[in-house]
Amino acid sequence: MRMADPVDVLLNIGGYVVAGLVTLLGVLVAQALGERSRQRAEDRAAIYEPIRRETEGISAAAWKLDAAQGLWNRSEEFHRILTSGLLRPKRHDNLRGDIDTLLALDDKHEAARVAFHTARETAIATTLERSEVQDPFTNDWNPWLKSVGGVTGDSEFLGALANGDRARWDRRLEPHLVRPPTDALFEVADRIAGGPRSAFRESGKALLTQARRTRDGIDIAIRTGKVYRSP
Repeated sequence: MRMADPVDVLLNIGGYVVAGLVTLLGVLVAQALGERSRQRAEDRAAIYEPIRRETEGISAAAWKLDAAQGLWNRSEEFHRILTSGLLRPKRHDNLRGDIDTLLALDDKHEAARVAFHTARETAIATTLERSEVQDPFTNDWNPWLKSVGGVTGDSEFLGALANGDRARWDRRLEPHLVRPPTDALFEVADRIAGGPRSAFRESGKALLTQARRTRDGIDIAIRTGKVYRSP
């Protein structure tokens, strides 16, 4: 009986081993690709799309700057993403960093909004404390605060100072004959509110820029199926 050539035996065994390894490698690669595909789908549904809605909401609120309102009311969905640990994996480092920047800019914007509101109330009170109103029956001039009362929370005065609307300010004073003249009163009030207004608007523009930047990065991640990268 002829003995098998040891070399042939080894080659055959090696062939089986290689074939097995190739098969195993193929299975592992398929599993890895499947896991990555599943991960990307979960990231899109649970993270990317909700954050995109959040950033789009900030962008759509740009008109609020003229009304001296804050740009962002954070949703429960966004809060859940922040507190659930979804952003903890290392692959989300870029997105987490951009969201941290977004949150910091929003905090700065909210502080500027409060300061601007306080400045407008101060401007109204300071201006009206110096003004007088003529009584239509006696023609006497009386202090505004005595004749009309405190109006620091008056929506028309606040609105006029929100974006420097002199015409709106004048309309609010039209029912009364006042001195100094309405234009002089407005100049005093607007000078007080002007600096905080600029700070409020600049903080809002910075927040809008970061929101749009983050949204663009998410759009790229969704379109390409890749992990978010700062644009």
